[in-house]
Amino acid sequence: MMWSPGWGAGRFLPVTMLVSGVLSLGFIPLARSEPRLARRARRALAVGAAFIALQALLLVSTLAMFGDATAVNVIYSTRGLWSVLVVWWLGHWFGNRERANGAAAFRARLLGAGCRCAAVVLVFV
Repeated sequence: MMWSPGWGAGRFLPVTMLVSGVLSLGFIPLARSEPRLARRARRALAVGAAFIALQALLLVSTLAMFGDATAVNVIYSTRGLWSVLVVWWLGHWFGNRERANGAAAFRARLLGAGCRCAAVVLVFV
């Protein structure tokens, strides 16, 4: 956070992603050797990795532009609400069966995520 405003997103983002990638290499020895992934599994893994990369890109870019890590982390914590809504809306396309848990389970998850978002609003107020 200290360097991001002065560096700007164009410099800060590549350095952050490079450091993250290099540090991730340390986990390779801990990975178990598995048989080759099926084509369908590789595709799903690539889509998931793309979404995680997009999330990281948005997070680091926002930090680089605004330079306020506390506010960025507080806003980022609202992802719980978005994840509940996205799983409910799109999950069935990917074989997710959470819709089958019924409306009560969905309302409870939505209420919990809503409480978390309300806490975010309270922090800013």
